Amino acid sequence: MFFLLILYRVYTFVIFGNKIRTIQREEILNKIKDLQISDITLDASLSNVTDFWGKVCSELGIPNNKRNRYRLRRVHECHKHAAGLSPSTQQDIDDSRDKEDGQKSAENAPAMSPSPLKDKDDSWTKEDGQKSPEKSPVSSTSDEQGFLKIPVPQKPSYFFIDRKDWENIKKKRKQRGFKGLQWTNVISKGLQTIYPYCSIAFKRHKLKIIGSKKASPEFWCLGYCRFEDCPITVTVTVNSEKDLKAEVKFQGEQSIHNATELKRRPVRADERVRIGEGLQTQLPRSMYLQRLTQIEDDVLASGCRDEAPTPQVLKNISWEVRKKSRQHSNEIRSLQIMVEQKTNGPDEVLQKVFLHPKGVMLWSIRGIEIFQDRCREDIVYLDATGSIKKKEKGSPPFYVYEVVVRNPQKGSSPLPVATYLTCDHTTASVTYFLEAFQTDVARTYGRKGMRVPIMLICDGSMVLMQAICSSFAKKNLQDTMNHYYTIASGKATKEDFDLPILHRCLSHVMKNAKDMCKKYAPNHYHLSMHVFGLFTTASSLRELDDMVESAAVVFSSPYSGPSVEKHFNNLQCWLQNKGFHLDETAVYHNQKRAEDTQFIKGSNNFGRHFKEVISQAPLDMENGEPNLYFCKGLVSHISKFLLPYAALWTGIMLGDLGRHGTGHVYKEYTKRYRVLKQIKKQNITEDNKTQGIMEKSQWDLKHIRFRGCRLTRLDDFVVKYQAAHTALLKEYEDSKRVLKKKTYRVQLEKWKERQQKKRGRYTSPIRKPFTFKSAIRKDDSPVSKTSIGKAQKKRQMKGEKKPEKSPEEQDDSPVSKTSIGKAQKKRQMKGEKKPEKSPEEQLIFLWKKKETEVVVSVIQSQIKGNNFIIHHSELLSLQPHQWITGEIIESLLHLYASETGNTAYVMNHYTTGLILFGERTRLARHTLPKVNFDNYQTIVSFVNIENSHWRFLYINTVNQTVYLVDPAKSFTEQVDSNKAAKKFSEYLKIRRTCYGKTEWVDMKWKGGVLTHPVQQDGSSCGVIVIKMARAVMEAFPAVPEIYFDTSKTEMAKERKTMALQILQESGFDSENNCSMCSMAKPPGSGPPMTNWIQCDTCFRWFHELCLNMDTEKLIQARASIWNCCLCVV
Repeated sequence: MFFLLILYRVYTFVIFGNKIRTIQREEILNKIKDLQISDITLDASLSNVTDFWGKVCSELGIPNNKRNRYRLRRVHECHKHAAGLSPSTQQDIDDSRDKEDGQKSAENAPAMSPSPLKDKDDSWTKEDGQKSPEKSPVSSTSDEQGFLKIPVPQKPSYFFIDRKDWENIKKKRKQRGFKGLQWTNVISKGLQTIYPYCSIAFKRHKLKIIGSKKASPEFWCLGYCRFEDCPITVTVTVNSEKDLKAEVKFQGEQSIHNATELKRRPVRADERVRIGEGLQTQLPRSMYLQRLTQIEDDVLASGCRDEAPTPQVLKNISWEVRKKSRQHSNEIRSLQIMVEQKTNGPDEVLQKVFLHPKGVMLWSIRGIEIFQDRCREDIVYLDATGSIKKKEKGSPPFYVYEVVVRNPQKGSSPLPVATYLTCDHTTASVTYFLEAFQTDVARTYGRKGMRVPIMLICDGSMVLMQAICSSFAKKNLQDTMNHYYTIASGKATKEDFDLPILHRCLSHVMKNAKDMCKKYAPNHYHLSMHVFGLFTTASSLRELDDMVESAAVVFSSPYSGPSVEKHFNNLQCWLQNKGFHLDETAVYHNQKRAEDTQFIKGSNNFGRHFKEVISQAPLDMENGEPNLYFCKGLVSHISKFLLPYAALWTGIMLGDLGRHGTGHVYKEYTKRYRVLKQIKKQNITEDNKTQGIMEKSQWDLKHIRFRGCRLTRLDDFVVKYQAAHTALLKEYEDSKRVLKKKTYRVQLEKWKERQQKKRGRYTSPIRKPFTFKSAIRKDDSPVSKTSIGKAQKKRQMKGEKKPEKSPEEQDDSPVSKTSIGKAQKKRQMKGEKKPEKSPEEQLIFLWKKKETEVVVSVIQSQIKGNNFIIHHSELLSLQPHQWITGEIIESLLHLYASETGNTAYVMNHYTTGLILFGERTRLARHTLPKVNFDNYQTIVSFVNIENSHWRFLYINTVNQTVYLVDPAKSFTEQVDSNKAAKKFSEYLKIRRTCYGKTEWVDMKWKGGVLTHPVQQDGSSCGVIVIKMARAVMEAFPAVPEIYFDTSKTEMAKERKTMALQILQESGFDSENNCSMCSMAKPPGSGPPMTNWIQCDTCFRWFHELCLNMDTEKLIQARASIWNCCLCVV
């Protein structure tokens, strides 16, 4: 595309002596042509005075400067492209461009509001309800010199000016023009809807004189493209104010933009104000990127950036807005003015200003009311964060201290009720902040009316803990810990319970433990971290004593002996069941041990107490194999730095503190705690171990309320905080209005193992137990491996020969085909009799052995042919501190049912779990079609909860009541029993639908609550379930009030009694049945001849097929003395 050459064009140049010289276009072009003929290369460069364009200046007699060289090159380029412009218009454009060459703005950015992008698939564009003519399609081309050429509309186009915009700019009218530059924003907005590829600047404009009857337009303006090489100009004409239709005419056929050039209009007038308002809620760079993504791709390629001001321009605008919001240019004077202008409104936050060190305290009357309302039922959080205000030269960094309360509705944002911005991070400074806040609370409600928080959580900073104790407890930290010790030891008074509960954030405590375990237990890092996580779950002083004692033995014993292995197993048991919490359940009837600890004296009773526990731990100090778990310094450092403050990070001071004693003050606390647990709002009874709420509030402070800004002045902080605080108060009021009761469905029983998540891994029950390691390797010996059931055990052979049979005995004996005859014959040939052991001797022998799958007992069931086979591994679960397996519990229930006349049906615990917590679709396979419930008068069973706890189920047909009893005291037993009654009723209807079984279907089942003792440890739930089941079966049809001792000593005795009963009631014939499969013949199809082998120590018989022994090892066993897996050394 070419431009029409204008022949008689005259250019003016300033020569020496400020004289003006005029040169015609033809003369310039002739000089350029003469130099090209003289073999001088035409160069586009303008930087060197000796290049081509410098020589042109010399030939024309004008100063050889960059401006003149540039103008001459542009004359030559216009001649090449032959643009069709009128002489007057071209002169105006050149003059304005010459002015811009020497006067370029520092802020080269647009100031217009974002115009709607045109739809490429639509030939019509709406603007204020009107339509503009069809635009010509856009097709850009780029030449070899890097210029982008885009055609412009050749026919007149139009857009409509918004009536409000027109009225606004008319208010600033002066004679024949507009005052200010807001009119340029309005016109640019319209031009963008027609041709958005050029960045238009305006040369001049004019208005029709008011009252003039001359036929002239109401408004006219002339604009040009700001790109240096673009020849496009545009005129905008408004002929009438009735419709405000603006007619647009472009001069030139195509725009020419350098591919390496970007242009932006300056941000001016009202557009600058509008962007400044947006920057109050958005960062400059964020706004820039957002606007940049809204520009169409073809407009981006053209280089026009009117819609996206640079980040620096946006920063300047943001700074201008912030500057206007300040009361004074001086920071301190501005704060003083704010204080003087206070009206004591309920939402005003500025309370105190400090000059040295600098700081401000912020809280409102409405915040005090919320604090007063929430502090007696929920947790109060205190923490500090930085990166809000920039550090000043020679000053410590600034931190924001906030007192935060939770929103009553779960999931809503927490609310900061008091804030302190300062660079003084001392205990005195934070204490003064809390005391000042407390003083204003007292002014509002009076000393008698103000409330002390019931619980506070901080991150563990000594400054914060000391300040909290001094302000809210009116004591130092050591005295506060001694009061907590008195509560935990069962000797508290009302004064002790008047103190607020201080708790450290669990995540911060685990960080401290992580550093300690990495330093002192690098080889056993995970084990030591799990053990410390176990400490945090302790809910009583006595429970923590046992854990600390076991940890001291395992990690501090230099040698590995019986004590190390015993206490390692104790820790293992706790680790597998530590997810079961006793915060609000255990009531200790035996307080003897707690009374002994009250006489410990010192600055911190907890520290002295645990130091005494560790010193009395039964360490293995005698010679023996080295203890692989020995970690020098681990226990001593935990005792020195963490255990003295155990009340701050364990569960001792969490939950119902009434469990620690039996006095009047303990009962009163339990009543208050139960009331709090019943309310719908968030309270101290839940989510009380970490300060996740505080972390959420700090994130909200940095990224929402202050949008990641780092301020430079305190008054700016106050202004932004005031606006955000007002919004938070409104949000808080809204959350109170929509607060409704929410019910959560919790899947209590897990039939499939779930992958353990990393979060909370050291404070949750472990999935895979740790293996006890020994320093000495056992000597290699011929061992045969067998796989019976689930376990694979090692069988060891000894090198002694076994007497063989005579041919006569082999011929005469009828044992070649019958296993019973073979067993009797072998016993006769050996000439030995099986030694008789008492049940107690058997139990001692079995409990000393490592876990095996040898059958030790067979208990008769209610259903013939379904006897319970008790293996050695299952009998070991009756040892103290072990979690009893379901097979043991169920077998004992069948024993008690037979003793009481079989009036109670013992339901399988797996079926019970499906009825109460399983899927309805799976119940059809467990409807017990062969069982007639009419033959029984009651059902007893039990159910597994989260693979770590047993609950007792009792169904009584006399009063048609279902009891779902938790050995650990629960306040939801009535609700749980009601749900169980509903589930059981549905189960009976399923039986009727599937098999026509109508027993008990017409009964109206309801839930009930049994009076029973409560569990005191984390592993005796199975023992309590067995004793409760026996009690209800013996008392039937009456519903008994169950009482028995649940102390650890009594539970250990009951475990032993139950184990002896299992051995005494056994119907297993060890002479005629295999001690591995419990049958006379091996399971499955096999050879007609059955080979047996007898242990030479315990005289138990085994099928050779059940031992999976190969031929070679079988020959060795027959020829020597052989010990089974239970007796192997």
